[in-house]
Amino acid sequence: MLSPSALLLLASLSQVPATPPTPPDAVEPPEAVAEEVRASDADDAADATRAATRAAEAAAEAAAAAAKATEKLAETADRIATALGAPPVVEASAPASKPQRWKGSVGVGVINLSGNANTLTVTLNGLVEYRTDDWVAQARANGAYGTSKDPTGGPSTVVAEAGALFLRGERRFSKVVSGYSQIGGETDHLASLELRTSAELGLGLTLLEQRVADKERLFLRTDLAVRYAYDYRYQYYPTRAPLEGVLLLAPSAGVTFRYQLNELVSLSQVADINPNVVGAARVVANSTTKLNTRLSTHFAFNVAFGVKYDSEPPEGKVSTDTMLTVGLEVTI
Repeated sequence: MLSPSALLLLASLSQVPATPPTPPDAVEPPEAVAEEVRASDADDAADATRAATRAAEAAAEAAAAAAKATEKLAETADRIATALGAPPVVEASAPASKPQRWKGSVGVGVINLSGNANTLTVTLNGLVEYRTDDWVAQARANGAYGTSKDPTGGPSTVVAEAGALFLRGERRFSKVVSGYSQIGGETDHLASLELRTSAELGLGLTLLEQRVADKERLFLRTDLAVRYAYDYRYQYYPTRAPLEGVLLLAPSAGVTFRYQLNELVSLSQVADINPNVVGAARVVANSTTKLNTRLSTHFAFNVAFGVKYDSEPPEGKVSTDTMLTVGLEVTI
């Protein structure tokens, strides 16, 4: 027989509800498992991409830092070389073409007539110029000689006998302003001029100067100077007789113009005017216009027209002489 305590314990146990068994975990379907795997793979790929990007950025920063360090090292080396007296390193460049220093030309013209008139006239002209960045030296000369003979057998007559030589030195202070001096001598026996000596001192103003491929295309210069000249006059034709000399002291104004019309043809104009201010009123002027056509590298055909004017010529002579010449020119 059970005791009262045992009976009480059994009554208590009978009143406690029974705990239901825990069901096993539910098994996920295969599609869900595959989706989770793909999501995990995508996350891994994204992490790998971000890691590669960070590595590339780090490499770029390292390269930039290395370049800066190299540049600073080069600067330090240059400073050390300068302190030691070594010349700085200069990058090699193509050598520049040397400007042409010398130039010159020689021209000749011939006029020969036969038949009712037997005439032979020869003209010569030449120019030599040496140029540096600041200095220009120039020598120019010209001459003419001609005879005419009566076809019936009479004596020959001189129709041209003249020549001139001028030397000029010029110092360029800038591209526009220059100072120059010039001396010269002229003779013209048919104009009763035995010798004219002259000297000039003045300023040159270059108003236009254009060059293309180191070749002159356009040039315009004016000269303002004081000119001294003395004419030793002597009558050669028709009879010889001494004449009184004439002094000229004048302000001089001149112009030199050159223009390259195209690759073959060029035009030039040189002129000056000199009004006398001492003694009797007198004006002396000269002009030469020249058209030049290049035939080859060194040969050219030219036509020139020259005018000489003297308001007070020797007795029996006219004021104006003109000369038209056609000839060949050789450039040096």
